[in-house]
Amino acid sequence: MCTLLVASLSLTSMNVTAQTITVGPGGQYSSIQTAINNAAAGDVINVNSGTYKENVNINKRITLRGVDTGSGRPVIDGMLNGRDAVSITASGAWIENFVVTRGKSGISVATTGVTIKGNTIRDNSEYGISLYQASGNKILGNSIWYNKIDGIILQRSSDNNLISGNDVSYNAQSSVEYENKNAVKLYQSNGNVISDNTMKQNGGTITRQPGNRVYRLGDGVQLYETRDNVVKNNVMIDDHYAVWIYKSTNCTVTGNVASGEYYNIMVEQSHRNTIADNTVSKGGRGIWLDYASYNTVRGNKVSGGGNSEWSTYLVTLSNAWYNTLEENVISDSSYVYNALWLTNSSYNTLKGNRIANTGGPLMIDSSKNNRLYLNDFLDGVSSGGSGNYWTSPGTMTYQYNGVTYTSTVGNKYKDYSGQDANRNGIGDTSYSKNGVSDAYPLMQTHDRYLPPGSATPTPTPAPTSTPTVTPKPTLAPTPTPTPKPTATPKPTVTPTATPAPTPILTPTPVPVPGTPDYSVDNMRTMASYEGKVKRMEQFNVAPGKSLTQEIYYKNIGAKPDTYAIYVSGIPASWYKVTMYEDSLVQPLDFRYGYVTITPTTRGTYHVNIQVKSTTHPEIQDTVNYELRVK
Repeated sequence: MCTLLVASLSLTSMNVTAQTITVGPGGQYSSIQTAINNAAAGDVINVNSGTYKENVNINKRITLRGVDTGSGRPVIDGMLNGRDAVSITASGAWIENFVVTRGKSGISVATTGVTIKGNTIRDNSEYGISLYQASGNKILGNSIWYNKIDGIILQRSSDNNLISGNDVSYNAQSSVEYENKNAVKLYQSNGNVISDNTMKQNGGTITRQPGNRVYRLGDGVQLYETRDNVVKNNVMIDDHYAVWIYKSTNCTVTGNVASGEYYNIMVEQSHRNTIADNTVSKGGRGIWLDYASYNTVRGNKVSGGGNSEWSTYLVTLSNAWYNTLEENVISDSSYVYNALWLTNSSYNTLKGNRIANTGGPLMIDSSKNNRLYLNDFLDGVSSGGSGNYWTSPGTMTYQYNGVTYTSTVGNKYKDYSGQDANRNGIGDTSYSKNGVSDAYPLMQTHDRYLPPGSATPTPTPAPTSTPTVTPKPTLAPTPTPTPKPTATPKPTVTPTATPAPTPILTPTPVPVPGTPDYSVDNMRTMASYEGKVKRMEQFNVAPGKSLTQEIYYKNIGAKPDTYAIYVSGIPASWYKVTMYEDSLVQPLDFRYGYVTITPTTRGTYHVNIQVKSTTHPEIQDTVNYELRVK
């Protein structure tokens, strides 16, 4: 009985009620840090209006809440002493309703389960909010403005965080020194969700001739060496890149409204990503895939920027392989060089796309083995390559004008004038013009060719108009911003809903002749030198300078295999081979990497890059390049 009583008393003593502590006039403490030092886990610290010049360390699971007692939200002033204004190291901490300014980072997080909500974070010397090896946190409804580098940055395994409902704008404004900085940057961080944010005019500016035009050089969202991230339902206006995906895989960009200064959505050296249902306008590059493979670009609406001098390519594939572009609408621009451009790109599939009213055609240059069908090419086509396929890979069953037919299908061309005697919607004569050879041209636009039993198609909707830029907030004239009244997080800006896409027919597969057990395809790719991308032989490389030659190869055999890279024709001391992955390659999968070449002697050299099977050395594929050193 005595033992039970002692246990009961012990449990009662552990049930300590969370305390509410007040900082500021009329409170128990005048310093936020002193209040934290004297608090226990679970306590709530209310901070009254005023300016608190201190560097706050939240090292306990507490709630730190700003309270407007009549003169604005409390201000945490980091005093520009090289330290973060607020650092959070305790799991489960919560901070809300402050103005946080003049720190290295406004708020830094190095733990899990933290919530940062409803704050204004501005004028910090590096970042607004910084997460380092910090996972499972929430950044909600904050205004993040005028920070020197990035608005929000997640680094080094900061995984599974939610960034939602924030206004992240006007960061990295000061000079070209901080060009290419971002509203939100993820570096080697995975599984994060970036949703329902507004991002405007991030990045430093430079002035270029002619006309003294000012160009912005920052990004809305940058995904750098990441995977499995989601960027959805954001509004991104007048950033240099709205979204830049670099060396990243399995990321999804969907439902965003992007109106960029130059590029809108850039996918570079990245694979197996999905770009879907975005509304893209303005700028000179709508959606661009560069050295990118196995990506899906689906259901986007892409329009140009009127008379913008950069409005030249709405959708581009450059050195891109095995990508799928389907159900995209590319339209409404009066200043376009090519509406859709494929250059040095092969084995891509384009189906169900519409190009109309752009002023520019589909252009295919130095590309082969692409398959294009059920597209509407209403602004013309020019194919400078050979070996592309302009029809479905087999027959398909479809409904046309209420009647069911089975046939191979091609594309709709604006200038096709053939007849359709049997009224199956397929022209009786081929379309052969500008390098195109389509034996089954469509008589009508592709939305008239539907799976059996489909309802009557509706017209293709017009693209959403360009969002309007809201004015910049006015900077306070003194170093410390004037506290603002308590702010409720901005309501989410929702893009115009994307109508349901027209169903796309699936062709009946055609049997493929027997595939050898072991075979490899080493693809000819581009090189980069001093910031430019061309064929290797188009460069004159200076001795001592480095050129980078990309490598892409694919297992086209029926069995898995491993491969090695061999370089010949130049001294071994001149080159270094780097592969992103060299593991077992499954059939139809690929590997990629690069050769860095630093020549030391002038001359013309024939560089041979060979991909050879390590299990069957007779299986190899060699590509020959010419290196000019002058």
